[in-house]
Amino acid sequence: MYGSRAIYPSTVFLVLWSLSVEEQFYLLWAPVVRWASRRTLFLVTCGALAFSPVLRYFIHDAVGTEYKFVPARLDGLACGALLALLISHEGYRRKLYWVFHNVWLCPAILIGSFVAVGWTKYREFGSHWFSVIGYSLISVAFLFLVAYSLEQTGTNSVLCRLLRSEPWQNIGKVSYVFYLIHLPIRAYLNSFLLLHLGKGYAQKTLTLAGSFGLTWVLANLSWRYFESPILR
Repeated sequence: MYGSRAIYPSTVFLVLWSLSVEEQFYLLWAPVVRWASRRTLFLVTCGALAFSPVLRYFIHDAVGTEYKFVPARLDGLACGALLALLISHEGYRRKLYWVFHNVWLCPAILIGSFVAVGWTKYREFGSHWFSVIGYSLISVAFLFLVAYSLEQTGTNSVLCRLLRSEPWQNIGKVSYVFYLIHLPIRAYLNSFLLLHLGKGYAQKTLTLAGSFGLTWVLANLSWRYFESPILR
């Protein structure tokens, strides 16, 4: 990824930073899961949840160094690990699902509003406040969403009907390649349209619509002719 920046700065491989965070987490987390007790796993997970925001407080700078630094982003991954621990235990799973089934909406709205205000007003990297708290709140909001989706699995709730719909299933199938290629396609299309149309509303609209459509088509082609045959 770093080598690519000299040739294709901020375009082709830059999105791989998040995948590298995932891979490093998997390499570290798998041995812990294999050898540690459930109690130790719970303590390690809670420790990661508390550690990352504190670390972000001390290392935050104007360019957002903490954004791509693995130890500073462990809280998001730890939320998923914590949820897995809770739902794998029968007693905790029943209590957790009861909480999310009955009171999930209030905290989800509060957290969503809090994050939206912070994102809009402070613009992510420029805000020390968002760096310390905002990323954790986003993770907790998605923890709520995933937990609620699991609790509602097989029901006719609006969310489950939406996630079972054909368009959303398609997005799930092609999401990996969609993520990998969306940034370079958007960057190159934006440069092309700037050159021929100049900067303006039409250029921005065509960049957004065109890059989404082209990315979706290429991701579906990849799924049909490359990824799907491998899975078979």
